[in-house]
Amino acid sequence: MPRTAGRPTKPKLTREQIVAETIELMRESETEPGMRALAAHLGVDPMALYHYFPDRDALWCAALAEVFSALPAAAAGKSWQENAFALLISYHAIALKNFRLTHFLVTHGALQIAPIEAFNRELLQTLGGAGFTPERTELMRDLLIDYLHGYLMAEVHFSAKEKKQRARQVSVTLRWLLTSLR
Repeated sequence: MPRTAGRPTKPKLTREQIVAETIELMRESETEPGMRALAAHLGVDPMALYHYFPDRDALWCAALAEVFSALPAAAAGKSWQENAFALLISYHAIALKNFRLTHFLVTHGALQIAPIEAFNRELLQTLGGAGFTPERTELMRDLLIDYLHGYLMAEVHFSAKEKKQRARQVSVTLRWLLTSLR
């Protein structure tokens, strides 16, 4: 079949496809893959990625937004502790499944990722139910998130046996922290 001049009618690559493949590659990779590794994974020239994203950080921010968009909102009719626990456990599960992206988030503190900002506001509002001052409520949020990030950084290095032994540790510790914050 002869080729016609001009651009193809259907693009070979989409922004959504790049983000999805980035998430998959980040989950499978032992290291943080660069744009060349991602392009090779997609079977495209590395410059094709720059048509959609100006740099690796922009691509990873889009991937972070995608994975953390699954964070739930607080449920009506539950106590602030129950809602905070559910929010934090959901965050931990997503962060652990997407460790490389979460590591990027933790080490690049000035990122503005809409679902994470929404989560932070939701958690802050939920913790506000404890009746503390706004400053103490923010401190509570920061301590809880820092605990999760710290545990996550250690957790990925646990052996299979340690992971099994400590499977409930995050849950138990979060419940203890939330009941201790009264």
